[in-house]
Amino acid sequence: MKTYQLKYLLINIKNKSFKIFEQPKLFRLYFNEYFKNIFFNSNINYYILSYPKSGRTWLFKILSLYSFKLNNDNFIKNRKLVNFDNKYIKFIHDCSDPNPYPVKTTEFKNKDLVNKKKIILLRDPREIIISFWYQMKFREKTYNKNISEFIDDEYFGIEKLISFYNSINQVLLNNFKIITYNHLVSNTFEEIKKIVDFFNLEINENLIKNCIEDCSFNNLQKEEMKMLKSTDKRSMKFRSGVSGNFNYELNNQDIEKINNKIKNKLNNNFKKILNLENI
Repeated sequence: MKTYQLKYLLINIKNKSFKIFEQPKLFRLYFNEYFKNIFFNSNINYYILSYPKSGRTWLFKILSLYSFKLNNDNFIKNRKLVNFDNKYIKFIHDCSDPNPYPVKTTEFKNKDLVNKKKIILLRDPREIIISFWYQMKFREKTYNKNISEFIDDEYFGIEKLISFYNSINQVLLNNFKIITYNHLVSNTFEEIKKIVDFFNLEINENLIKNCIEDCSFNNLQKEEMKMLKSTDKRSMKFRSGVSGNFNYELNNQDIEKINNKIKNKLNNNFKKILNLENI
């Protein structure tokens, strides 16, 4: 472990300990996520893979509510698992996950990903960078530099993100379906229906629509504000909820830097899917 990673790990442990002190119920949640899940992979039927800040939490909220409304017994106290009558969907960032500490490599640790059915959730890298920086700096408080330095950071920045996407394109395009954040925002019902159908789960269109309405961005933001007892949107998971706003968050130099990395290094398949061929 490098000094950078050790420092991050210690800050992360400190911050999560403080959160547990403020909200003791988080202990069970963290235990389920960081310890119990280590021994649970063999029971996973399907995966939803994404880079952090690609819409995972929003998608999880919709699917977990839908599973619960289909059958109350489906409920699980875990932010990374959804149960549909003993068919388990796991949400995973794998090597892009900054917990417990970030890594440079984009070699996937979970080999189960290769052959299992999976949704690959993609988002414009420029939007991810902005949202991820807000997450690390203001919510997790594990990163204290500005966004320009974040873009260049070998553990978090654009090079790592593009490498992650290229690795997906090389080794995981088997038994998969790609969903983009942009389509999820613009046509939520159809995209959720595609996911449910792909995993061969029960489709109840009216119930899906109700769950999407209940999990609207505004509703989730209000719920998060109550939980955090704060109105500082910079520290929230549901901070913005829009697509294509990077021009307002990044200066021209940073946009040009990211665009050049995308243009020269991102695989052509994902460029086309994300409409990044002509940037």
